[in-house]
Amino acid sequence: ILTGLFLGIVFVFILENLDVSISTLEEIETFLGAPVLGMIPHISSVRISDNWFTNIFKRERFSIDGFRSVLIFNKRITTNIVESYHTLRANIISNIENKGALAIMVSSSGAAEGKTLTALNLAIASAASGLKTLFVEADLRRPVIHQIFSISKQPGLTELIAGKATLGEVERGMTDFIGGGYSVDMMLKFPGIENLKIISSGTNPYNVVDLLDNANWTDIMDEMKSNFDFIIFDGPPVLLFVDSIIIGKRLDGVVMVYKSGKIARGALKRAKEQITGVGAKMIGIVLNGVKTSELGPRYNYYYDYSDYSGR
Repeated sequence: ILTGLFLGIVFVFILENLDVSISTLEEIETFLGAPVLGMIPHISSVRISDNWFTNIFKRERFSIDGFRSVLIFNKRITTNIVESYHTLRANIISNIENKGALAIMVSSSGAAEGKTLTALNLAIASAASGLKTLFVEADLRRPVIHQIFSISKQPGLTELIAGKATLGEVERGMTDFIGGGYSVDMMLKFPGIENLKIISSGTNPYNVVDLLDNANWTDIMDEMKSNFDFIIFDGPPVLLFVDSIIIGKRLDGVVMVYKSGKIARGALKRAKEQITGVGAKMIGIVLNGVKTSELGPRYNYYYDYSDYSGR
């Protein structure tokens, strides 16, 4: 009897950690007690090798060129994908009571869920909508933005919060992006690109936690909000590092990216509990890399937008 009971508990535990399916949006919202803010369709890299390595061999990131190809700057990105980020932006803003400038943290429970791509495309979509937008690379563990945009890594966020550089000295704009895989023609044809500024990670700090915990976030956020309408921090995974929680509790809220098939839903729930446990606001969940087959026919209208808009 005891052996059967023990094996039953083990079996339930295994099933919980193997449950990486989306099921229904309602089930996700009930399970987490947080709203689903948006569904981002699956986006394939222009490099076939990237898709093979990420889907089959579970590599965590596309190559730099592959990452550039899935940003919504590119003409190959369909209308329904672009609109999914605009919907996400609108839902985030509507779920925050503050009607002034907003600052959010975008994170995930684990690695390889697409948080950086989601945060960056959200920032680009926000700029295109007319909002003065600031993207902050707060993932100091594995910085990559300076490579994607071919901009200087420092001075960046670490210099800003250490008081070694001003906001104006660390932010980069459209003229800095040109030449980093983005042509002048591409930049000029994308509406609102002049509204986007980016802050790279900066110099790798010796002790990340101490640096973030001792920063004067009140003054930093006051200055950012006086210059921008929408500020998006891209932080490391919550269950791997405490960085996103330290910064997130100083912001207007945290958005969690969840990719079906990557992380068990139980891990996402634990990440949410860590966020709310320190008093940070959990704004909601973004379902990333969603395929029509995972949602069922009742949600297929979401993916038919590109056909509708082209009529």
